[in-house]
Amino acid sequence: MAPPMILAAGVSAAGSLLAGQSAMAAGRYQQSVAEQNAAMNEMRADDAYQIGLNNVKKFEQDYAFEDARTQMAYMKAGVKIGEGTPMDVLLFQQQQAEIAKENIMYDAEVDSYEYKVAAVNNRIQGNMAMFQARQQRSASIISAFGTMVGAYATQSMITSQAAKNSKLITAQSTMTEELIKQQSVNQKIIMDTLHNNNINILDQINKQSETLINKGFELGLDFANQTAGFK
Repeated sequence: MAPPMILAAGVSAAGSLLAGQSAMAAGRYQQSVAEQNAAMNEMRADDAYQIGLNNVKKFEQDYAFEDARTQMAYMKAGVKIGEGTPMDVLLFQQQQAEIAKENIMYDAEVDSYEYKVAAVNNRIQGNMAMFQARQQRSASIISAFGTMVGAYATQSMITSQAAKNSKLITAQSTMTEELIKQQSVNQKIIMDTLHNNNINILDQINKQSETLINKGFELGLDFANQTAGFK
C-alpha cells in the first residue's frame, strides 16, 4: 500500500486533472455554441443580402409601373415625351430610381456585413474559449505532475532520513549494550579484587591473632614457671 503522503498527492493530482478535463469540456461547449451562433449570423447575412435583392426587384417593378403610368398620362395629354420638360421629368425619375435602388442594396449590404462580422466574432470567442480551456488543462497537468514529484521527493527524503535514524538508533543501542557489558565486567573485577583482598586481610588478622595468642600463652607459661620456682 502506498504511503499516505503519496495517496494524498495522488488524490490532489487527480483533482487537478479532472479540473483540466472539465475546463476542456466547458471550452468545447462554448466553442460549439459560438459556432452555432456564427452559422446563424452567416445565414442572416445571406438573408439580408437576398432581401436587398428582392427589395430592389420589387422597386424596379413598382418603378416600371409608375413610369408607364406617367408616360401614358403624357401621351393622353398629347404631350411629346421624347423632348422638353416631359423628357427631363422622366430622366430625373429614372435617376432617382437608380439612387433608390443603390440605397436599398447599400442598406442590405450593411446589414449583411454586420451579420458576417458577428459570425467572425462568434468564432473568435469560441476559439478563445478553447484556448483558455487548453491553457487550464496544461496548467492542471503541470500542477498534477508537480504535486506527484514533490510528494515522491518528500517521501524519499523521509524514508532516507528514517533509514539513517534507524541505523543511528541501532548503533547507539549496540554501543550501550557493549558499555553495559564492559561495566559488568569491570564491576566483577572490582568485586573479585575486593573479595580477594578481604580474604587476605582476614588471613593476616587470623595469623596475627594466632601469633598473639601463642605469644600470650608462652608468656603465661613462663610466668607460671617463674612463680612456681620462686616458691
